Amino acid sequence: MKLNTLLEERNITKYQLSNLTQIPYSTISDLFNEKTSLRRSSAEVVFKIAKSLNTTVEALIEFTITPYEPIRTDLETFKSNMKHRIHETDDLTFIENILKSDLISTYVERKWYPEALYTLAMVDYLSRLNDIPLYSKYDNLRKAKLDRIIYPASLIIAKEFKQNKQLVEEYYQASIPEFKRFNIVENEIRDVK
Repeated sequence: MKLNTLLEERNITKYQLSNLTQIPYSTISDLFNEKTSLRRSSAEVVFKIAKSLNTTVEALIEFTITPYEPIRTDLETFKSNMKHRIHETDDLTFIENILKSDLISTYVERKWYPEALYTLAMVDYLSRLNDIPLYSKYDNLRKAKLDRIIYPASLIIAKEFKQNKQLVEEYYQASIPEFKRFNIVENEIRDVK
């Protein structure tokens, strides 16, 4: 409803804008209720609206552009990217970068819980390997757990994995403890493919 903000700022209604521009009310309503994109409208319609709202065509179109929204990759790609980041640096630099950027909190704010917990598990695991105390900011998050166990995709598609419940249990038991506590099965973080 970004265009509606312009109307409020100009103290004008959709009906008044329709009369000023000589554009049918239904068209104005669809544009301002985001049923139709301003960028797909004719140049004449955009020009008339911009002129009536005392702004430029460019400013009007920019006003409707959605700000950057992060693209969420599938979890397997996310995990692979994280392993590559560790491989490209070292454990301490990786931990420092994650904590400085507060990436875990960013994932929580976006409600990307698997990514948040996977990242926290990775930081905690690398901290244990390097005798670094756990960062206390995430103590409450450490009490969380995913509703279902997440197995690596390569295991899920393996025929023998589907047919062998004992193999499923073995993979789960062999999982790194920092990951397992969040219901994430991860056995190897150094294997970069």
